[in-house]
Amino acid sequence: MPPLRRSDHNLVHVPLGPTYKPMTLRVPPKKREVMSWTNEAVDKLRACLECTDWTVFTESAENVNKAADVVSAYINLCVEQCTPKKTILYSNNKPWLTKEVKESSN
Repeated sequence: MPPLRRSDHNLVHVPLGPTYKPMTLRVPPKKREVMSWTNEAVDKLRACLECTDWTVFTESAENVNKAADVVSAYINLCVEQCTPKKTILYSNNKPWLTKEVKESSN
C-alpha cells in the first residue's frame, strides 16, 4: 500500500457543505405598511362616513359608473385619513418555519 503523503487527495478542493441556501436565508425581509384597525380607528371612520352628505355624490355624477367611482374614492380617502399605519417586517415564511428550524438549517 502506498503512503498517503504521495497521494493527490489533498488537491481536491470540494466544499463539504451544501451549496444551496434556503430562500428564507437568501431573501431579506421586506418592510410593508399596514393599516392598524383599532376600535378607535373604526369609530373615527364610522363618524366620518355618517356625517357625509351622500346626495352630493349621486346628484353630481353623470352616470352610475361615475358615481360609484367617486363614492369609492371618497371612502378610500376617509379610510386612509382615519386609520393609522404601521410598518412591519414581512418575510414570506410559512408558519412552521420557526427560529429553531432556521437555525438548524445553517
